[in-house]
Amino acid sequence: MTTRTSSPVPSTSSSITNEPAKTENNFMELSESAIYDDTGARTADYIKECFENITEEFTIEKDCILSITTDGGANMVAAVKQYLGDRKRIPCMAHLLNLIVDGATRDNGPFLQIANRVKAIVTYFKQSVNAMDDL
Repeated sequence: MTTRTSSPVPSTSSSITNEPAKTENNFMELSESAIYDDTGARTADYIKECFENITEEFTIEKDCILSITTDGGANMVAAVKQYLGDRKRIPCMAHLLNLIVDGATRDNGPFLQIANRVKAIVTYFKQSVNAMDDL
């Protein structure tokens, strides 16, 4: 079952450089986030349209975008390719590491038993305020 808090929500996070010589590093970083809770299909065309809307909303010129970091989903890969062209997508390292760990542990029965027990303990404490207070 997917809950609203655990379901994926398209979001962006950007670092924009402007006004040279404002900081030690000779540039000022401005970080903005846009989160879109939508019911649209997660097709490459739709995601590309989201990229366009986000850059328009934050007044970011497309030719100023150096790269976009995404997971390895075919829809995300295709959306970045459609929007920025080849060689502009950076794979998300957290997603890659998660895939590696999942693959390495998938067929390891003893490890999975321990991992499932730990997960159950963590879930118990996350769902119980009293148990968390007792810690």
